[in-house]
Amino acid sequence: MARQGGRRNSASRKKAALDAMDYLEEILTENISSEIAPSAAAQLSAVGQRHKIPLSPNSKRLICRECKSPLIPGKTSRVRIREGILVTTCLDCGRVSRRPTRGEA
Repeated sequence: MARQGGRRNSASRKKAALDAMDYLEEILTENISSEIAPSAAAQLSAVGQRHKIPLSPNSKRLICRECKSPLIPGKTSRVRIREGILVTTCLDCGRVSRRPTRGEA
């Protein structure tokens, strides 16, 4: 007797992955608990890589690219503005990211 249900198609898998990524990003932005945030950041990155879905620009700023920890200003990251450049330093691994600020005159 054949198995019922079969495989999920790629469209439904992708939709489920996008829904999961939206939920994990919401957890990171609301900062519900500092115990949940590291797991949510790692899972958000992993789901995006597994399904080949790029992270949104807002999500990229919330996660360290090296250690996959959440970048919470004042707790897990240091944020400075130097000469029109936003400098974010991860306090867990020490990775520094630099982004130009908008509205530079």
